Amino acid sequence: MYIRKQRLLTPGPTPLYPPALHAMMASDMHHRTEDFRKVYRACLADLKELMGTSNDVLMFAASGTGAMDATVSNLFSRGDKVVVCVAGKFGERWAEIAKAYGLDANVLTVPYGQSVSPEMLQSALAADPSVKGVFVQASETSTGAAHDVTAMGKAVAKTDAIMVVDAITGTALVGFGLRLATEQRSS
Repeated sequence: MYIRKQRLLTPGPTPLYPPALHAMMASDMHHRTEDFRKVYRACLADLKELMGTSNDVLMFAASGTGAMDATVSNLFSRGDKVVVCVAGKFGERWAEIAKAYGLDANVLTVPYGQSVSPEMLQSALAADPSVKGVFVQASETSTGAAHDVTAMGKAVAKTDAIMVVDAITGTALVGFGLRLATEQRSS
């Protein structure tokens, strides 16, 4: 007997957790109901805990690319100088979006599987103090490379640039890794 398995095909294929698949079969919850507001507030609270912040967090109802596009279009203007760190497909996507909006992008590219070093970024920032933004991925999902966003952030903090981190997979990955390391140290 052939059993068809449902798979989420971005980026996968990834087997779906049966309770999640079952939950997706339920009827939709209208976004203007109290039930939805309760779920939304709970998600925001969970995101704050995951990110280790008491500040506001926002959820964006779009794909990751939609969030990247919104970031570029809302924070920068045509002709602004930016640095784009490319270590895979999602870094390449930052570069494509920056160019589509007419930004003057200095693209720092490393071979797939490697990471743009904080020193490379620091050199690019030192070479052009008029840079207004830096785009980087916390983890480059397409290659498995992880950028040292903490060290990169320290370099960017010495300038007037805005650092934008694509942490779609990186937040949970880093948050889970830190939590796991903490648990292992305490046991």
